[in-house]
Amino acid sequence: MKSILVASNNKQVCNTIRSYLNTEYEVEEASSKESFLAQFRRTRHEFTFIDVELLRGSGSSKGASDYKAEFQAFRQEFPNAFIVVMSSQTMIREAVSAVKAGANDYLTYPIDRDELTHVIETLHESIRMKSELDYLRDSVWDL
Repeated sequence: MKSILVASNNKQVCNTIRSYLNTEYEVEEASSKESFLAQFRRTRHEFTFIDVELLRGSGSSKGASDYKAEFQAFRQEFPNAFIVVMSSQTMIREAVSAVKAGANDYLTYPIDRDELTHVIETLHESIRMKSELDYLRDSVWDL
């Protein structure tokens, strides 16, 4: 079974995602950035979801360059990881900065089933397109 890793200090967020995806994915939880990184290193997940507040830490607002440094730890472990940032409506600028810095997409609270499904389908399409591109590149290089 495919797995998803969700990092949020709000247990309800994890439960909501689990209830929406329980037939397709095993959902693992982390309540801190440190435990999230540990689980991320231990097991490869299809997708990873992290609350922007956990990424932000104790600092106030961060720019794209600060989030780029945050994502560097993830990218060193698994360069092709698909990371989705979650945020409240009031922190939407933070989520956009995180996407500019390397996250693949974002979701807003409260988590909506259709929005979650759309993000996952979009990520699956990205995976398919990358696979096709790699195949075509390999085919051309073999000529």
